[in-house]
Amino acid sequence: MKTNNNKFILQSILSSHISQGCIDRHIFHWKKHGLDTVFYSSKDSWPQNTYGCELYKMGKSGHNGKHAIDKHVMFLRHMLSLGYEWYLINDYDSINFINPTEIIDEPNILGNVFYQDITEQSIWQSPMYIHPPYIIHKSIIDKILNLNLSANIEHGMFDRWLGMCCYKLGIEPMDFLEEGMGYARNTIEKNHLTEIEQTHIFIHGIKTKEILDEILNKRGELNNQISTQKVLYTGGTYDILHFGHMNFLKQCKLISDKVIVSLNTDEFVYQFKGAAPIMSYEERRKSLLHSNYVDDVVPNIYGQDSKPTILKVNPQIIAIGDDWAYKDYFKQMNFTLEWLEEQGIVLVYIPYTKGISTTEIKKRIQQA
Repeated sequence: MKTNNNKFILQSILSSHISQGCIDRHIFHWKKHGLDTVFYSSKDSWPQNTYGCELYKMGKSGHNGKHAIDKHVMFLRHMLSLGYEWYLINDYDSINFINPTEIIDEPNILGNVFYQDITEQSIWQSPMYIHPPYIIHKSIIDKILNLNLSANIEHGMFDRWLGMCCYKLGIEPMDFLEEGMGYARNTIEKNHLTEIEQTHIFIHGIKTKEILDEILNKRGELNNQISTQKVLYTGGTYDILHFGHMNFLKQCKLISDKVIVSLNTDEFVYQFKGAAPIMSYEERRKSLLHSNYVDDVVPNIYGQDSKPTILKVNPQIIAIGDDWAYKDYFKQMNFTLEWLEEQGIVLVYIPYTKGISTTEIKKRIQQA
């Protein structure tokens, strides 16, 4: 299987301000294959939380008209500038349940392709349209951009425009549906999945938790209580619990079923910071458990080597603040990215709340 070394594949998520709920539910599935991931949105509509992933804003919002295609052309040009070989483009409500590196080979477009008889079209003039997810080789994107196909009103939907580009270039996209690997109709929200659809690996139109759970259940990923619950591990001292802590824990709860905090002991805090915490371990533990976002608290009795506690908790997700994005978190926690991958754990960065911290509160108290 190919790896993501040397910028092999970039996962791009198309998003807007209305997509935050789907992002919260889908981020675990997008990140579980360890792909480099970025978000794209328009300049006037974007999600508030992309879980540590870069967010690029360009163009105007909307699905119809020339400006909609102009925006996607800007997205594609920017993706190429990032220098990857392949691009997996997910809509905010689409998920790839397998690693795309397992199915890509020679340069092509892969997607949910629907062919139409052009003579029966009253509006759309493309003989095919391609629903997300798309997997596109850089050379195909380059050909599409150089085609400079007119993007008028009737081609204002990106999937139709992309189909017309393929038609004009003589490119035959690989159809996920024909390969038994995809599902694209938005009626997924209205109808139960059929037996054929249960096996599909790339799915579009997942807008509610109930639909996602149904898909996971029918794919055999919710067979028991252990697999039903996504366990999230996070660690810290949580001395003088404040709204920055609560914001962080709330985001943790949104992307998991069970949040477990590995709480630093009084002895470790003194050893690591040179001063004892204001609140004792038991006081901090009780404060956390009284919040609505923490399910359990375990003591960090192994100090800077966090691996034993992580293995005991057995999480699928580890969450940290995005203030760690430019620090050596792996050295701090005494594990490696390879170790996380071996354990099947996804590392998620959650936005840090600026303007509030325990250190800042202590300073205010001293100055009062």
